[in-house]
Amino acid sequence: MKTKIEVIERKGVGHPDTIADNLSEGLSKRLLKEYGVVKHYNVDKTMVCAGEIEKGKFTTPVRIVFAGQYTKVKNIDKILDSVVKETLAFEINNGLKYKIYNFLNQGSPDLNDIFSCKKANDTSFSVGYPETVNEKLVKSIGNYIDNLYKTDKHIGTDNKVMFTFDGKEKLVYIALAFLDCFKTKEEYFDYKKKLEQKLQKKFKIKNLQINVGDTEEMQFITKTGTSLEMGDSGATGRGNRRNGLITPTKPMTLEAYYGKNPITHIGRTYQDLAIDLAKKKKKEILLLNKIGGDIKKPMIFEI
Repeated sequence: MKTKIEVIERKGVGHPDTIADNLSEGLSKRLLKEYGVVKHYNVDKTMVCAGEIEKGKFTTPVRIVFAGQYTKVKNIDKILDSVVKETLAFEINNGLKYKIYNFLNQGSPDLNDIFSCKKANDTSFSVGYPETVNEKLVKSIGNYIDNLYKTDKHIGTDNKVMFTFDGKEKLVYIALAFLDCFKTKEEYFDYKKKLEQKLQKKFKIKNLQINVGDTEEMQFITKTGTSLEMGDSGATGRGNRRNGLITPTKPMTLEAYYGKNPITHIGRTYQDLAIDLAKKKKKEILLLNKIGGDIKKPMIFEI
């Protein structure tokens, strides 16, 4: 019997795609607070565009683009700035410069009408499945790395874990942004090696490597702790799925979760429901519905 190859990816808290997700979700929560009740909005189109740095100073700020539909409020610009400051507190404290672009617009009348009737406001699907042992492992590795910046002055927030298993050997590649606090290249490489050994021992994985793209000339060392400062951009929906992982070797939801309203957008609510059903039934579940459909009556498939 042929062994199924398992590939699992997890993007960390300071990865540009995760930052975009968190900005969308942060805005969603602030709008709910501002409205007092759930109103029509889908602010799931945030993009964060890399800045540029020369000699440790920003020559071009990180550009943050908010887009989507919402029920307008008067103080939206202050809300956006507050969301950015809260989401990127660590990076801003390390010198990150940013500029906000507000392209949010009023929702269309037909979608507002569908929302008021509490019907599904999109034709969409969601997938849920029981977690594998390796998926739980990748989450544990990612969660551990996500918290290193809080206690280790050498490490930033940006990270990504890529895991593969062919039935015989587990391989883990970790991209991890370090902070520019090393006196020499030798000190950096020595520190990275010790961290590799620590993670290998902690998670019992022999083949675990950090920043395999490093060379003698270039290393993954940043000013702010994220590659967003120069080199990488991000967008809502390109980060982890609702289950906290990206799993290309099995069915998964493609719809962005973060920033969608939690009442009528089945692209969000069905992700939670599919995961819950998969846990109960111990099977892979796919949910589907159409725009204008009864939210409480999805088509349910066991796959």
